[in-house]
Amino acid sequence: MFNYESVDLLFLGKLARILAFNLRTGDSISLSGDLGVGKTSFVKLLVNALIPSEDVSSPTFNIVNQYHFNKFTIYHIDLYRINSLFEIYDIGIDTIFDNDVGIVEWPDLLSNIVNFNLRINIQYSIKDVLR
Repeated sequence: MFNYESVDLLFLGKLARILAFNLRTGDSISLSGDLGVGKTSFVKLLVNALIPSEDVSSPTFNIVNQYHFNKFTIYHIDLYRINSLFEIYDIGIDTIFDNDVGIVEWPDLLSNIVNFNLRINIQYSIKDVLR
């Protein structure tokens, strides 16, 4: 487990690039943290490391955004508005983790369905707020 006390956007970008270039088909990443903490920003940095011209946006209203890379598709999933496993199965979210890459914000509903390869928890720090 890695724990970084204070991370700026530059460092977060470096971390996202390292992760991006090590992604493999079937990888699944959970992103946890409060609203507005930077989960979607992290995904944007990661996707743009692989596909620099891609317009990455929050999937809060679409639930799922897709970004096609030459080796796989990255599915950016936001489960904030999903209330049940039925909705997950209805949308087909459970099937994408076999052949592509899934990055899930608000992953709690999937915790018993998906064995995430990597779990990232982004938190605010009072030290960062006081700067």
